[in-house]
Amino acid sequence: MATLSDIPAEIKLCIAEALHPDDCFSFAMINQDFWQLLESTIKNHKALYAKYGYIYTIDYSYMEIVEHTLWNLLNDILDKPRIAEYVVEVQLDHTRGGVYDDDSSTLRFDTAKPPHVDVVRWIQAADDNPFLHGPVQSVQGRMETKADMHEQIEYGSEDVIITIILSLLPHLKTLRFVPLGGDGWFRHALQHIGLAYARAGHQHVNPGPTPPWLPFQHLTKASISHCDTELCIDWTWVVFFTRLPSLEYFSGHMVGRDLDEEVTRHEASWREVQPTYGPQSNVASIAFSMSCIGARAQDVIFSNFKCLKQLDYENGGAIIDYADYTPRRMMASLVRHCSHSLERLVLQDESSVGDDEQDEQDVNRISFPSGLEKLKTLRCTLYNLVVDDAIDDTDALEQGFYTADDGKQEDAGFDPRKVLPPSLEGLHVDGVPNEEAFSVLEALVEAKRDHLTNLSQVYISLGAAQGEKLERLKERAIEGGFKFEPIFMKTKDIYVADID
Repeated sequence: MATLSDIPAEIKLCIAEALHPDDCFSFAMINQDFWQLLESTIKNHKALYAKYGYIYTIDYSYMEIVEHTLWNLLNDILDKPRIAEYVVEVQLDHTRGGVYDDDSSTLRFDTAKPPHVDVVRWIQAADDNPFLHGPVQSVQGRMETKADMHEQIEYGSEDVIITIILSLLPHLKTLRFVPLGGDGWFRHALQHIGLAYARAGHQHVNPGPTPPWLPFQHLTKASISHCDTELCIDWTWVVFFTRLPSLEYFSGHMVGRDLDEEVTRHEASWREVQPTYGPQSNVASIAFSMSCIGARAQDVIFSNFKCLKQLDYENGGAIIDYADYTPRRMMASLVRHCSHSLERLVLQDESSVGDDEQDEQDVNRISFPSGLEKLKTLRCTLYNLVVDDAIDDTDALEQGFYTADDGKQEDAGFDPRKVLPPSLEGLHVDGVPNEEAFSVLEALVEAKRDHLTNLSQVYISLGAAQGEKLERLKERAIEGGFKFEPIFMKTKDIYVADID
């Protein structure tokens, strides 16, 4: 019986040329003869991976300009489309509009227009992209048409070029991106790519594979970062990125603002951010550092998650945006949309102990972590775990909600059995007054006997001057059967743009 080894060498080489680089490597590993025959092909793949596998607009670790500018990269892909198959990671910093000058080995930020021959082919590539059909609303509020897009290309605008490049990368896995003021076309394309996935996944009558022409089919990790030390990225970027069904992890640095109530009254604008076909996102872990996202926007974001397991959120305060930080409302939204899946919730706020002003429409519906039935790890302030005197804690509603009743004045207090789920394994409490630290710990020790039986790690934050008291707390925690260790935000994969 004939085997692969019996195939003529010329046909083996033809097969290898048609394979994806990773598959070609596996093909060459069949036996030593295959490896020797394909060794030069493998070396060529390695060289192209080294050149195109990781695209950075600037490498700050060595303070050197990387040779892949966006103009050159797009030209290389249009010349040889298979080059796009090698790109697995892209980082687009705020410096991406620069042009690398070979003569001076510097990055220039001037208004030099690209050559006409490049403009012609870039315009054709943009016209062929199904997600670059306008009109698109610019930052200034005017509607931009295809003619405006062509004009931007003539001036070398990176917005349209980024959209073309990213749409052509079939094996992109990681994207780090700094949104700038002129990224309307990429935002528009990202929105409509997500809607295309939603429509494809909603066809339950005749389900089939994802259309091969849809971009970002292998993107698993995306991160966005603001380009300054103040203000923020608009929260809608989070919605449009997390709609991509392949995405598993998302992070945002300095994300803010809230859903404008006027948007909810305007049907076309509301459809942009509200899930059209129900929850769509497969993101399992999401993290926000130095962010200030309003409660209404948070609810839209969380409503799109099917299986969110981890949320780390650091409040950035007024330096980011003036949206209120309302962790109880955030918990209520998570209980509504993610109670069946969320395992880790870290809410970190260095600016205060966590004042949480309830809007009038929400005062009758306050939520505690007890509604998160699978929660294992929690960090928040004590304020968010206190059943205050406006709440009738004798009449708990479904999923950890409570009703406010002005006619009943209960004493404010921390009762782990009412506010924490039995699934909890680790708890870090911030904002604990020094005089209440031991009573909080004793309440946890007591609750461990019959309610928090899985709780094995606790930490109570005190001021820097409370070293001796902290040691006594640690001793008592150990006596009560706990490890006394803090819970930190997961910052390893959060992308923070270098703006030096």
